[in-house]
Amino acid sequence: MKAEEVIQNLNLENLENLPNPDALETIWKNLTLPELKAPDTTLQSRILFMAYMIFMPVKALWTLCFQNLFKVKPEECPVCATQKKKRGKPHIVLHCPYCKRLMHSQGTNGRNPTFHCPNHGRLSIRRTYEARVFFILQALRATQLLVANLTQKKVAELLGMTRTFIETTVATVAQNLKIPPPEIKGDLVLLIFIDGFFGSRIAILVGKANKSVFWTFGYENTLTITSFLENIKKGVPPESTLVITTDGNPAYIDPIRSVFPEAIHVRHFHKDWNQAAIHYSKNGQIYSIHGPIDMLKKKTTAKVTVWEGVRVNPQKPKKASVTLEGETKKLLDAVTHINASQNYDGRLLQRFTRILRRLTELVLEEKLEKREVLEVLKLLEIRSIPLKFRNKLRARIKEFREATSKPRKGSGDKRPYVKKRSSTLIFKGTLAEAEEKVEGVREVVEVLNQAFKGGKLVNSPVEGVNSEVEYLMSSKNASEDVLKITLFNHFLHTPLKVEDATPLSTSNITRRPRVPIRPLQLLEVRYTDRRGKTSSRVLLVLSVNGSRVSAFCFLKGKTLTFLKSRMEILHAQDIPFP
Repeated sequence: MKAEEVIQNLNLENLENLPNPDALETIWKNLTLPELKAPDTTLQSRILFMAYMIFMPVKALWTLCFQNLFKVKPEECPVCATQKKKRGKPHIVLHCPYCKRLMHSQGTNGRNPTFHCPNHGRLSIRRTYEARVFFILQALRATQLLVANLTQKKVAELLGMTRTFIETTVATVAQNLKIPPPEIKGDLVLLIFIDGFFGSRIAILVGKANKSVFWTFGYENTLTITSFLENIKKGVPPESTLVITTDGNPAYIDPIRSVFPEAIHVRHFHKDWNQAAIHYSKNGQIYSIHGPIDMLKKKTTAKVTVWEGVRVNPQKPKKASVTLEGETKKLLDAVTHINASQNYDGRLLQRFTRILRRLTELVLEEKLEKREVLEVLKLLEIRSIPLKFRNKLRARIKEFREATSKPRKGSGDKRPYVKKRSSTLIFKGTLAEAEEKVEGVREVVEVLNQAFKGGKLVNSPVEGVNSEVEYLMSSKNASEDVLKITLFNHFLHTPLKVEDATPLSTSNITRRPRVPIRPLQLLEVRYTDRRGKTSSRVLLVLSVNGSRVSAFCFLKGKTLTFLKSRMEILHAQDIPFP
């Protein structure tokens, strides 16, 4: 089979304008299985080879099995057959944990997918084994597609899941990914985050340099960054001094302040490549030092501001461990008796009420945590109980919740927990003067001098090279053919484990010579507009003004202004004067 036939049969909606057939043939020949080795005469190698040949097709076909197990078409759905309004797209079908009837997916409730049962209506599924298998397979496949550079929206359409569920999956992967601990020099830990070549919104470790530089995907969200930082925190000693450098993305601020409240956060702004901000905490206040990236060496102009209303996310409380002793043990016995009972009389209700009110007193006296009682109440199979007795139980539980609920903070118009972030300028001058007049600046400068060795405050010495590469557009002067081959080769690999994904780097891309742009020049370019749409155009250059080019576009039939940073020159030809 030729390479053209293979590639034509693949679903490559995410990749357009593939290379010429010669390049495709080269790609097809270079796609090898590095772990596949021919067996020798030993029995062990033959067994491994047979196991590999058996399990690899199963691994490749598991997506098909997944679709046949859980996904149905609207005309084949038994739940849609009982309703007037049927679903328009294929959807997920699971079994109700109470009546074992089929139910289909119906939107989301927060981050938990919900399903509709004909008997019990809308409910969230968490505890059934079938649902666990479904969620594990969904999360695994979503992670594979995201590593393959598909966007969250595209993955949601392919798998029939919500983008909220994908964000939760990505955060879980980032929190549990196996990463080596950072390098520690004395009591100093330096972490550097660099946005890589990938357009998927997933912040996981895909590469590592000098044991302190973490390469991440671009467009991270706060949830995923927080999960990734919690993963890194496992390898950082609690008594160490931490310096974290990122780009100017504000999505890093709140997660770093939440996970590492005492860390020094350096932000390198890439808009002009010459400004940096240093965030640090002192006596419960958040301070920021703004200045050029070489202010440590030259002690140049710097501004110091103090922040108010910085949101620090409190750590989520751990699940309560039910202590089977005392009144909690009595409540657990009562709940077990209610679940197994066939006769729901008044004595059963009186026993439950008496124990629950005693626990209310213990919670109010702070001798018992409320979460422990709620964990026991979750074991109550409330839906399988008759309606009359069920309403009485719910009334007792509501009484317990209202009696132990705490009043909200704030009164009237003053609500400090929704206070917006604001800053106040407290100093403007040189960095040397700030060390004398502002508290904490001298200590921060000493730590940064040790971390950066008196150099510039940048989050990468090669930031200009490692800029983000979008599909079908090279980073400034990258070679078009090599870029396409690299992206296409990477797109075909969806490993079972996320850490097995091979990251792109500058070594994969061959840069072409820069083409100077002059007036009266005919250009064939690949241009990406503000919406991210890429198209090929033929331009007649009229004038060049810095980063802007005024040219006649033969595609649009009029004169337009183009940015050099969004332009990839495929061919340039000077028009000779007559």
